[in-house]
Amino acid sequence: MEVPFSGEYARFIGYYHIPDAQPNPDIGNNVEDNRCYLRVNCAGRCIIPGAFLRYQPHGREDYYLMYLYGGTLSLYIGDMPEDEHILLTPGQLFIFPPHITFRYENAGSVPISYLWVHATGYGTAGLLADCALPIGTPLSVGLVSDAEDKFRGIFKTLLLHEPLFDITAASQFMELCTMFGRALARSRDTVNGKYHPSADIAVRDHTRRIYTSLSYMHENLSSPMSISFLAEMEHLGVSRYRALFHAAMGMSPIAYLTDLRMKRAAEILTHTELSVADVALSVGYEDPQYFSRVFRRTWGISPAVYGKRRRPTEI
Repeated sequence: MEVPFSGEYARFIGYYHIPDAQPNPDIGNNVEDNRCYLRVNCAGRCIIPGAFLRYQPHGREDYYLMYLYGGTLSLYIGDMPEDEHILLTPGQLFIFPPHITFRYENAGSVPISYLWVHATGYGTAGLLADCALPIGTPLSVGLVSDAEDKFRGIFKTLLLHEPLFDITAASQFMELCTMFGRALARSRDTVNGKYHPSADIAVRDHTRRIYTSLSYMHENLSSPMSISFLAEMEHLGVSRYRALFHAAMGMSPIAYLTDLRMKRAAEILTHTELSVADVALSVGYEDPQYFSRVFRRTWGISPAVYGKRRRPTEI
């Protein structure tokens, strides 16, 4: 990412939920608001050419996400001893929790450049956890190519204040956290500059490799389909397709398709009054007797009895 720095002066560029034309905008943009799921209080960019120090003895009321892409920061948080510090380097993310003392300063001679966003709401901590972004520790996400565009999107939303801007900014913040969560997961599976997928990452890679046929299964349950047809869809041989499918889904293609069809059949029986023969056809079985045997083997009762037991009774 190119550092947009020109001239020997500091640039603090901020965009606010409450417009900065208001008196004392920091009062309205440094709040903890747990009435909403997620709210972006403010966001911006800092470009600082020389020595500087920022100190917040009482911290912020909200969550503070900082993404460093130029220079080196020396960071102190909480009751960290003076002789200890966290060194934040380009490509690292740091998330400050609310109500905690922090201080940071330039740790070198290179200009400091970072992007930031402050968010509040009862869903913020859960969102960060869901994206596997730990709070209060350096996160090596790398110099993500789309990061600046994501931040710019939030800046624009806060600047224009168009209808429903607060919901738009919240959704953009969710996208930003998702992007950083994915980048962090990939960085953790990179050793010596080479990508080494973990078991979870490998499963996702296998799933992507069979996505076309997997999607076809879900959308065409009433159609006949063979393993060779599905394998050809992915440009794979049958044996290779079986192996990849089992690695991704934990079962064979036939077992997965049967399970999918039986779950769909149970759903249809619960919510409609279709005959067993019609339900069978809707999930790809021309022979209703064979369908009934497979259904009984899966659910322990016949489809007719299942429908009567699960279908709501009119009062």
